[in-house]
Amino acid sequence: MRKQVAKNHQNWGWACEMVIAVEVVTAQGEQLLCNETQNEELYWAARGSGPLFPAIVTRFHLELLPYPVCGFFSSIYIYPSALYHQAFEWIQSIVPGADEDTEIVMVAFHFDSEPEVCFKIHCVTMKSNRQEAEHALQQLHRSRPSGTLAEWVCQEESLAHLYEDQATANPASHYYHTDNVFLANEANVTRVLAESFLNLPPGKSFAFWYPMYPRSRRVVSNVALSVPSDHYFAVYTISESEEQATQSKIWVDEIMTRLKEHALGSYVGDCDLKLPHRWYWTDQIAQQIEAIRQKWDPSSIFCAGHQHDGTEL
Repeated sequence: MRKQVAKNHQNWGWACEMVIAVEVVTAQGEQLLCNETQNEELYWAARGSGPLFPAIVTRFHLELLPYPVCGFFSSIYIYPSALYHQAFEWIQSIVPGADEDTEIVMVAFHFDSEPEVCFKIHCVTMKSNRQEAEHALQQLHRSRPSGTLAEWVCQEESLAHLYEDQATANPASHYYHTDNVFLANEANVTRVLAESFLNLPPGKSFAFWYPMYPRSRRVVSNVALSVPSDHYFAVYTISESEEQATQSKIWVDEIMTRLKEHALGSYVGDCDLKLPHRWYWTDQIAQQIEAIRQKWDPSSIFCAGHQHDGTEL
């Protein structure tokens, strides 16, 4: 329902774009089917409004993508902090020409054996055979900067293993604080994000840059979202104590304040809903969502407001 970042989002789009219908229960107790031809405004809101959706969804009807016949293949390059600029400039340069079935991301994290931040560039491709996968990943491999701490190219991968890695990176029984921004296309993101990446708190915390291009340049119809940005940055601090969590939150809030002058907004799925709605949606979309909410949930049974600078939103 929210604009969930999907696998290979930069090419395939938001997860909510795959919602072809929803079954809902309204604040009045009605059971409705919502799609392109029935209860269209609720269907539109279901594809991106997230916590502002004015009903309870009881069933999603989804468009599915076939699992790649030969599975997934991936390449990983781990660079030291001294090569931050070279590695980041390289990965930005290859995105426009990368294969459309290949997902690219850069993650900052702490290696146990390294005193400083390291950067993992992870390329995952989803093709019908190994030859196509090797071609897609070798094209990227040939232009990589030298100096990696470790690397592997076109290794067999699986969706299950990718989820296992994600679960390992997000351990249970810890304190989390996260925030994110979409950066303006004209920003020098290597320079703008340097402090945030290179000063990542030690331990299990991580931060990542995810390219939104080319999806960010395409017109997406019938969805309650608009993100005119090629660059997405998010940070996850992971703390083992309340004291450490407090310090991590202060650090995250400070870097987000500094990034705001270069930002266009935030993704509501990776942050608290604490700013005016136009920060997460455009003014026009936020107004449309509010009108639908007032019509279908005027008493705020499902969607309560929140405060910003003393103003109820």
